[in-house]
Amino acid sequence: MSEAHHWHWLVIGGNSPGIHLQWPVIPGRRATPPLPIAIQCISINEARFIQRILQPLLNSGPPQLSTTDLLRIFESSFAVVNLLSGNRDGFYPVVVGTRVGIHRTNAGAAETQGLFNFPLWRCTDTFWEALAYMIVKGVEDRMPLSSVPESLPTGNSVDCSDVSLNESFQRSLQISQTGSQQSHGAGVSAPGGSMSPSLRTGTNPPPWTKPSHIRQ
Repeated sequence: MSEAHHWHWLVIGGNSPGIHLQWPVIPGRRATPPLPIAIQCISINEARFIQRILQPLLNSGPPQLSTTDLLRIFESSFAVVNLLSGNRDGFYPVVVGTRVGIHRTNAGAAETQGLFNFPLWRCTDTFWEALAYMIVKGVEDRMPLSSVPESLPTGNSVDCSDVSLNESFQRSLQISQTGSQQSHGAGVSAPGGSMSPSLRTGTNPPPWTKPSHIRQ
């Protein structure tokens, strides 16, 4: 799918809320306010649908919404907690990177690393979890317990193992430490004695060099 012709970006909060055709420039630092947040949408109709759910809730709060305010307002809404529950591909919130916001593809999130030494993003099963992760700026201790809705069917769970920065770092470390042992085709063992998934599939680990806050 071509980003230039199909993707749309919804921005909630900030000075330029609304639907955009290009990714909006949003500072990617933990010290910044929780809003604005950019959300990548697969179509303009999806962008409008999400906007119709989120914007009235934002309007109901105080002018300057804090992290606590946003979590309270959104968490109390069944529509938000279950928003886009039919999605099977996961969500990829990027807190620190070249394009901050909620991405819809692993590749799109991975490209945001840029020249950052410590990029911060993760893979989530649900939109609400991704939204909460953006609101708390990737601080795991502040994630609400409802970020994974109990009503979500088990079959909707997304396998985020391939995009875990921590696992990728560990695999790279194992490969560098045991490179001489693999010259004859020996597999690298992951914790628990199983072979590393990246080696089972024949793909190289992603080129990240620092583990980040990633959903285990």
